[in-house]
Amino acid sequence: MLQEDPGRRSGVLPVVRCTAHDAFGQQVADHVTAYLRRHERPGRRPAQGCGSPTLVVEASASPVSAFSADEHEAQSAGTWTLPVLSSPHGLLVGPLRDAGQPCLSCLLHRSDQHRWGLEPFFATDGRPCGVSGVSPLSARAAAALVMRMALRTGRDDAPAGLAWHVEFPPHGARALHILPMPYCRRCTGVRDASAREVS
Repeated sequence: MLQEDPGRRSGVLPVVRCTAHDAFGQQVADHVTAYLRRHERPGRRPAQGCGSPTLVVEASASPVSAFSADEHEAQSAGTWTLPVLSSPHGLLVGPLRDAGQPCLSCLLHRSDQHRWGLEPFFATDGRPCGVSGVSPLSARAAAALVMRMALRTGRDDAPAGLAWHVEFPPHGARALHILPMPYCRRCTGVRDASAREVS
């Protein structure tokens, strides 16, 4: 029987704040809140403001809403953001972002580079990709993946850049690890190509 190494987990569930930008986002937020209430254990959930990690979940059918939200979020140590996107063909939960990294531009470059098939989430120039009716199953699946990511965020080895892509059908989920592009101005602070050289 496999057992988890106790040294790899901190046992701290982060403070989870959900922001809903539309009907899909509201359903995801409702499911996450209900899950937290059902599974809250005394001493497990830290008090806000005590140096505990915070996970800000931005759920929307619009990529612009979900990715631009952390531009205004105060990026203090231990604050993570998690965009949750819906399209008629699937879900994208992640990437888990620390201080805004990886940015939307890096995600799009990596998707093109590796041919991950994430184009349906970003093909509408910021307009909502989802259909008018929200599937309760897709909202529940997104909430379950949010909670999975929340449990990992509280650990010492939180997986920055981790994302889950679920395609409808066949409802297969796959994990993606998205790294910032090496010379992304936003993620690395590099101003121009000449700054790459080290003397």
